[in-house]
Amino acid sequence: LVNMEKEFELELFDNDVEMEEDELQQELKLLEMESKCDLNKNKKCDNLDIVKKKDELIEKNLNEENLTKNLSSASIVRSSSKQNQTINQKVNFKKLFKPLQLDKSSLYSIAGRELAYRLEENKAGLLGHVFRVLGLTLTMEIFEETKKIMKNGGLKTDSGDRRRSPGGTFLYLMKSRGYATKSQLKEIFKEEEALKKKLLKQKYKQASIVRKNKEKTNENVI
Repeated sequence: LVNMEKEFELELFDNDVEMEEDELQQELKLLEMESKCDLNKNKKCDNLDIVKKKDELIEKNLNEENLTKNLSSASIVRSSSKQNQTINQKVNFKKLFKPLQLDKSSLYSIAGRELAYRLEENKAGLLGHVFRVLGLTLTMEIFEETKKIMKNGGLKTDSGDRRRSPGGTFLYLMKSRGYATKSQLKEIFKEEEALKKKLLKQKYKQASIVRKNKEKTNENVI
């Protein structure tokens, strides 16, 4: 009996040992699985960090590219505006300083055309009236002063946003430097003012006709 009891105890012990070993193995497996999960989580975190960093770099590059594009487009606009200003301010000095040979027997219309050509002014008739009213000597004096001013950089307009053309400078000097009296200026610009009034009258007349036609159309609709 004693032997049987001992054998039974040994079997129980063996069973306990086996159970403990099984439990240990299961715990080890669980630990391995947890460690793998942790590693995977870390990898996922690392991957998320990498993706986040990549996104930040891409966004940064895009911002830098956009900034570069904006700066380049702004520089293009500035350069184009400068070119336009240069074109607007460009003066044909060869034409301006071409000798103007006139005398008192010259016709006002011819003198006006010759002066208009040099000043790049389309109002040849107006300059012909300047010769007629002020005379050859005074008109040539204004022309000489105009050439000096244009050679030294020209005159700015009242708004200051651009420089006057040679023709604009000539007319400005004539009106503002005491070369002509009020009555003389009135005589010089008489024809031009009459033309302006005529055009304005025609404009008002056309506007009145359009308004009346609209009123008739509205009446017919009603």
